[in-house]
Amino acid sequence: MGLRVAFRGNLLASIAIAGAFATLGAVTPVATGDDSALEPAPERPTGLVPVVEEDAGLAASPATTSPSAPPADEEPADTAESGAADGTSGAAAADTPALEPISAEEFASRLDVRVTSFLEIEPGATTEQTLLESWGPPAGKVAAGKGEVLTYHRPGFTKIDFAVEGGKVASIAIHMQQKFSVSEVVKQLDLTDVRPVPIPAETGELLGQAYPERGVVLGLDASEKSPVVEQILVERINSEPFTLRAEYDFEYQLGRRLVDLKYAVALNPKDARAHYLTARTLLEVGRYEEALAAASQAARLQPQVTAYRLMRARTLAAVGQETWAMKEAQAVRERPDTSALDQARSELVLGELTAGGQRDFKAAVSRFMTAIRLATPLAEDDRFAVRRQAKETLVEAHLATGLCIAAGDWQKKEEVCEKWFDRAESYVADLVDRDQGDPALKLKLIQHRLAARSSAPKMGGADAVIDDAIREGRGLIARSKDKTYQRRIEWMLGHTLAQAVRLANSRGEHDEALRYADMAVNLLESGAEGRHLSDAEEYRVGSFYFLVGSVHAIGKNNHEEAIAWFEKAEPVLATAAPREPAETALRGEWLVSMGVSYWSVGQKARAVDLTEKGTELLEIAVQKKAARSEQLVVPYNNLAAMHTQLGDAPTAKRYTELAHRIEQEEIRR
Repeated sequence: MGLRVAFRGNLLASIAIAGAFATLGAVTPVATGDDSALEPAPERPTGLVPVVEEDAGLAASPATTSPSAPPADEEPADTAESGAADGTSGAAAADTPALEPISAEEFASRLDVRVTSFLEIEPGATTEQTLLESWGPPAGKVAAGKGEVLTYHRPGFTKIDFAVEGGKVASIAIHMQQKFSVSEVVKQLDLTDVRPVPIPAETGELLGQAYPERGVVLGLDASEKSPVVEQILVERINSEPFTLRAEYDFEYQLGRRLVDLKYAVALNPKDARAHYLTARTLLEVGRYEEALAAASQAARLQPQVTAYRLMRARTLAAVGQETWAMKEAQAVRERPDTSALDQARSELVLGELTAGGQRDFKAAVSRFMTAIRLATPLAEDDRFAVRRQAKETLVEAHLATGLCIAAGDWQKKEEVCEKWFDRAESYVADLVDRDQGDPALKLKLIQHRLAARSSAPKMGGADAVIDDAIREGRGLIARSKDKTYQRRIEWMLGHTLAQAVRLANSRGEHDEALRYADMAVNLLESGAEGRHLSDAEEYRVGSFYFLVGSVHAIGKNNHEEAIAWFEKAEPVLATAAPREPAETALRGEWLVSMGVSYWSVGQKARAVDLTEKGTELLEIAVQKKAARSEQLVVPYNNLAAMHTQLGDAPTAKRYTELAHRIEQEEIRR
């Protein structure tokens, strides 16, 4: 009797979808009625054009004007490089110079923090007595906060205000009679090597510019074509400018951002915003437990800030605590004082959890549509932060809706799903090009398009999507000079190419599947650097290794090569706790199939062990009604054949009878 593999191809496709939702397990389609209600809204998003500053000393500031987005038939500018991908880290097309990446550790070593002094008066160090001895009696004195402000007049200045607290000078406000360009002041104060951070108004206008390492803030008059300095504030080093610089990191240098936030928290452990931004960044780079700790701290410090509570919900989901994540997000949604923006974001989180943990795609889509309804008017808000976050929510909700439609049982789902992704694409372009959104969203969009095709292969065009992913991912890696960001993109692109392996294998294109597999492995291994893989990520990687092994075993009949991959997959598949009964069945089938390759190369004891482990998992799944009893026929027959060849006739007979009994029951049905 020959041995047979046990896994079913359609189950492999579920892993591709699983990667798109942080908590999504095996796919269970949910039927719905007429899909016409699922059409995305026809309106185009509006966007804002960023201000172009002429003065070289100015930091990038938020966008402030709002022309309409391009029409649907206008082709977006393609800045990604062309050329074939080789999957190597940081590889770029010939016409794009690669930037030398900087690690977070290297940046931290360059952090030169020292307070700026003004005429030998240094905030935080100079005492009030020393000030009075050096400058004499002030022209005026007023109480302010916990101290007082001493005002002096000197030639060339309208006035100079010294804020004094606890017997020491806390800050110096220098009001100048003459206005100077930013570049002139930066040069005079020796701030050239300090990376500035813009201080915007709520609507995005540039009010000032801070230099965190020096404790300097330039007050700007932006009424002229190029803003000029009209006031200089020198203060003690504090957390706020570091936190602000991290928040306005539109170059997406994640390692540098984390250094700023770590320094901010060191300066002020009660800086809730710094903890929140730390959580958001750590979540992006796959350090989930640390992200949860930071989000929890932000929520403890300021429990009334719903954005912090939602970040905690996201991090709870990332570490596998979906029930608590759902409760946290639901609590935010039900609060009467929750803003429309955070209502939308809570619906997004709840929808993701519903699609992932509960696999109720119909209910999830309803959540996403509510999020879209709430966020759409906010995408035109005058407030930069609100507008930007609303667009982020719209992007995520459209992508998630498209993925749910692809995974579910909907009418005309291929056509409708593509429309949702097209709509998401317009929001991504608008957010990235006009509101300084993360360019990685372009790759995320492509990743979702490909994941949808794993579940709905009739959508077609997978090869073009794969090429787009390679081109976009390579371009993002080449254009970044931050190692942490590069690793993040490599991880995303690696998982996208893992989906390409599944699609190529499902079409019988085994050589193409293995070509994608080589690229994916290189990217995943490089991208995993610095990540702390969650159980779900470990499982995804393990399932990918199994897939590559199965391509070698079934597609190429190369069992020696197959078991090299199975050796990587088995520790995860055999030991990680299944999230649900359906996953138990899938792992069981995989282990049984792996046993065939080990038997073929003569590792018979190992083959029997894996087949028995897989059979036990399938039996558990059958007991929990997560698998059909006939799925046990193949493993029982395989074990019967193995024990027959090993000379154990009684055991072989027992497994033969078990298989025969199931087959007879199936006939009677």
